[in-house]
Amino acid sequence: MIICREHGLKKNESFYGSGLLALHCNNYSLAFQRFTYLLELARKSEEKTSAGILLSGLAAVAGGTNQPECAARLYGAALTILDTTGQTLASLDQAEFERQIQIAHDQLGEATLE
Repeated sequence: MIICREHGLKKNESFYGSGLLALHCNNYSLAFQRFTYLLELARKSEEKTSAGILLSGLAAVAGGTNQPECAARLYGAALTILDTTGQTLASLDQAEFERQIQIAHDQLGEATLE
């Protein structure tokens, strides 16, 4: 968070970055806290463009914590929102999310995940 502030990133960007880092380190509790905090802020402000990205993060958390059905539902909702809003995930973010969601994919199988 300090490094983010030193480089001029906003508080929300710092929270998102720390959520990604926590996810990468398999600290699912912290990643969940960061993504849900930001999603609640987005909901309160009715800012919908980040919802798909944050739901992707929560889907990744669910995938990494052995909640494959929840991961599949969240990821499906995230993809729908991303398609609707025209948002895209940064390639590094997408790779990290997909790494975790692959766990759910392996547990559920292709047909169930779809």
